[in-house]
Amino acid sequence: MMTITLEFDRENLHNYTDEFLAALWHAAQAQSKPFGDKEACETTETIGREIIRRFLACTPPALYHFQGRDINFERQVIAQVSPAEQADGGAA
Repeated sequence: MMTITLEFDRENLHNYTDEFLAALWHAAQAQSKPFGDKEACETTETIGREIIRRFLACTPPALYHFQGRDINFERQVIAQVSPAEQADGGAA
């Protein structure tokens, strides 16, 4: 039997490379602690939150996804479709 140990500082995850953080994530998910172990759960959650923080830091926000002019847009489009087209699934 072989044991692999990864040593890291939970409070300084922001200092580790993406590659090492990914290795920590996989190791945390595969560890042999019993399900529900407090330390294992908290450590895994902390690692996951750092991964998410990095992802969101590099992901631009959807600035104009929802606009006031889009209110009731679907109703307006349906209102312009004839009853025959609505019965046919909107196909022209």
